[in-house]
Amino acid sequence: MSLKLYFRWMAQLSTHIATDSEFSKRCLIRDLKVAPEKVSVLALPIDHESADRVRNLRDTSRTDELTPLVVFLGRDAPHKNLDRLVRAFAKTEAQSKGATLLLIGVGSEAAERLTELAQHCGARLETPGELSQSDLEATLARASLLVQPSFEEGFGLPVAEALAAGIPVAISSGGSLPEITQNQLRGFDPNSEAEITEAIDEGLTSPSLPAIQFLRPEEFAENFLGLASRILA
Repeated sequence: MSLKLYFRWMAQLSTHIATDSEFSKRCLIRDLKVAPEKVSVLALPIDHESADRVRNLRDTSRTDELTPLVVFLGRDAPHKNLDRLVRAFAKTEAQSKGATLLLIGVGSEAAERLTELAQHCGARLETPGELSQSDLEATLARASLLVQPSFEEGFGLPVAEALAAGIPVAISSGGSLPEITQNQLRGFDPNSEAEITEAIDEGLTSPSLPAIQFLRPEEFAENFLGLASRILA
């Protein structure tokens, strides 16, 4: 049995399905042939305490006086589109003025591949791997922009937490990413290096978005228990 058929079988057996975004819900309905009324959206919570610490660090430092730092946060995978991001960054005006692209969380094998690519196309790249929580918060406090170039994301937690911390973001149109920003940002085409390049340069000169309310863990738990109670009633 193929994986898709297995998931479709499991979906048909399920009493109800909870997913994390309207985009994911549409995919479940389309790909697994699930009835719309059988799927509920429960948006994921974020770490507000961490976001507040990052915001406070940003408020007490002058990030505008530092060399621009463009950050990606996550693992390497084909849908993350990191090779195209590196090539696009090499063509930015920011790169020519000394900006650095920082890929946080990328494993050593991918880091070696992407470093070779950066050397070939002339991108200024750093790959620190995974960071401790305190080092991650200190680094995000210095970030001029968080970029998410994915072909598809079911939710996009790094984008949500960056927005909560007051960090400007540049996002692709992939999956739920525009949804996370409440459609306040026009996502770039993840297949277009030119659009990624333009989005990075524009993002570095744009203010952060107005505050967006994201759930706290206790609010998510309350929503989940409420959904479970309705289903089991």
